Amino acid sequence: MAVLQDESQIQTPVLPLAEFLVDFIEKPTRAIMHQKARFLLIEKGKGTILVDGQGFPLKAPCLIAVTPYSITDIIEVDDSLSMEIIAYDYRRLSQTIKGLNGSNQDKADLLTQIHKNPVVMLNEMELSAIQSIYEILRVELTSSYEILSNEEKPLHQIYILNKLIELVVLYRRYSSDAGSTRQDRSVKDPKHILSYMYAHSFDKLTLEKLSTIFFLSESKIIKTIHDLTGLSFGELIERIQMDKLKSILLYTDMNLDEIAHLMGYVDASHVSKHFVQTMGISPIAFRKQYQNLSKGESQSNQELALQVTEYIYNHYHDPSLTISRMASKFGVSEKQLNTAMTFFVEKKLDQLLHKVRINKACELILMGEETILDVALDVGYSNVKTFNIHFNEITGMSPSVYRKTISLQLKDGKEIRAE
Repeated sequence: MAVLQDESQIQTPVLPLAEFLVDFIEKPTRAIMHQKARFLLIEKGKGTILVDGQGFPLKAPCLIAVTPYSITDIIEVDDSLSMEIIAYDYRRLSQTIKGLNGSNQDKADLLTQIHKNPVVMLNEMELSAIQSIYEILRVELTSSYEILSNEEKPLHQIYILNKLIELVVLYRRYSSDAGSTRQDRSVKDPKHILSYMYAHSFDKLTLEKLSTIFFLSESKIIKTIHDLTGLSFGELIERIQMDKLKSILLYTDMNLDEIAHLMGYVDASHVSKHFVQTMGISPIAFRKQYQNLSKGESQSNQELALQVTEYIYNHYHDPSLTISRMASKFGVSEKQLNTAMTFFVEKKLDQLLHKVRINKACELILMGEETILDVALDVGYSNVKTFNIHFNEITGMSPSVYRKTISLQLKDGKEIRAE
């Protein structure tokens, strides 16, 4: 059973940018679902941790990265673990990175590396660099409130963002340096078929090749892909290649001939024909339209996405909240609204709305004071059927099962489990 950490800030997008915490673990913990992203620096101790069900050895010094709604469970403690924790606002950090001038694919994908390698062992030089950032953040995050009586130091938020970005960059580099070892250790896990396909989509993947790599039958590979995505093998390959093609168009200046050579197309005309059939727009037109988001229109679209996000967090319980209504309210087209939301928030408007509603529903369900129908109505759904569909899509289980298997951990350490 996983414990859902209580983050009351989920009701509003105005979150503290980061927090500094210290923890000591002497025995195995209960599984915890984190609502806030964090970095855990293990400076002493030895044990084993599960991150979203995958086991990793913990041996100081190491750095653990946890994204929102990941589940961690320290299942073995061979030697007491001492850790320092930087909890941070994932959304704001991600938006800042994407809003940097000259955005490219590396910046856009920076935080996704965390999903691939959540635990990184550190050598002496790497540890020193991470400790330096941690010490600066510790001083900034504690003294700015305690010493200055709630008055922030000059450029406090910018300084914290700067250090958080530096921490993420170092994590990306260190995890990339050690990535081959981790990939070799876990590549045979069927859960990693999708990430393997994405990483090797230029390699002319076949079912036979995947079957050999993962020691599974071709029929098992097909079933696993369908269970995870609802797509066939061919459909998934098609989608991955299109996603990569869009990224190359958006974040590079490669011409269509160069892209064709890189991705295995016959020629530039083949690239263009395939793109038009799938997207309904030529690759050149797509590039001109969407590259504006990382150039002159970046700031205005970022502001739009943030304003819409704030409105959703404050009005998610309104059942009449729709993309057409939001587009009208903010004076933009539905297409422009979704374009800005997808780039800066990584979700279309309806996806974010359902995510916020279901997150709040999870909290209400675990409090155990309302029926499932009441919870559905409270978070903005007009009927329980629609609520159940979106709840299952986001949590992977029905509301009733969720109520029976998950408990809520409050900030004072107490736990609430709805019976």
